[in-house]
Amino acid sequence: MSHHHLQRVVVRMLYDPAFVAQIFADPAAALGHEELTDQERRWLVEVDRRAYAVDPLRRTRTLTALIEEFPVSVHHLVQQTGHAALLDAFFSSVCFHTCIQQRGSLAAAFSEYVLSAALHHASPGLALAPLVQIETAMAHLRRQPSPPNATPPSTCHLLRLAPTVALIPALLGTLAHYQATLETLRSDPDGLVAAALKPSTLPASQEAQDHEWLLIVWHQDSATIELLPEALGPLLAATPAPRPALVATICTLGADAHEANEILDDLVTDGVLCAVGSDAEPSSDARSAPA
Repeated sequence: MSHHHLQRVVVRMLYDPAFVAQIFADPAAALGHEELTDQERRWLVEVDRRAYAVDPLRRTRTLTALIEEFPVSVHHLVQQTGHAALLDAFFSSVCFHTCIQQRGSLAAAFSEYVLSAALHHASPGLALAPLVQIETAMAHLRRQPSPPNATPPSTCHLLRLAPTVALIPALLGTLAHYQATLETLRSDPDGLVAAALKPSTLPASQEAQDHEWLLIVWHQDSATIELLPEALGPLLAATPAPRPALVATICTLGADAHEANEILDDLVTDGVLCAVGSDAEPSSDARSAPA
């Protein structure tokens, strides 16, 4: 048994009074799925129970940080549910407990929780999922290490999305709706977090059948979101792929081989794509945005 397992259970107890109550009532039942010995279970309940509640603002501080990363997602969830108490319940959710016990990303767990909570309520106007995807991708990119120097373009490489970008397919109008909502929240005199929690009404966007491709690019300490030309989104979505295959795809759009290679070279130079050698291990795909 690793002491890290015990430590993670303690962290969960510090955040979730309901979990503490379950453990003190029946340690074996509450921790039956955890890799803890009987002695370690006894350690958890031998301390003064009040020790797990010495910081009553722990949840509030952590939730505030999460709302700062997901203001638009949170605002739309609050509008759909009519109250903000659902957000605090995140710390008693399966998403939270699984994240802590498995050393996952808290931002990714929160985005999963928001989407799950939204499924139980009507979603008028634009779907919530693309908005959560945007903010999840930015949270993921924010946590990525600095990328190495770009590999020079070569016909002998696979090409894939660079680790500093994320590609998101969304309903037409998603970017405009996201930016308008974020601007409204940022301009609120009470601040971004308070604005996100207000059940105010924003102009509802119309449902769309067409789609748009969004490219999120991380620049050291901030992100930009670009609306891609219609043909570029599917091309980037086809990566990782051998360079010749991408050249062939571009040629079907009317370019010749020379022009296609120039387009790919420019995408590598601009940091949108990166070349992966046959002896190199590709990094995780930013499109999945696991923050």
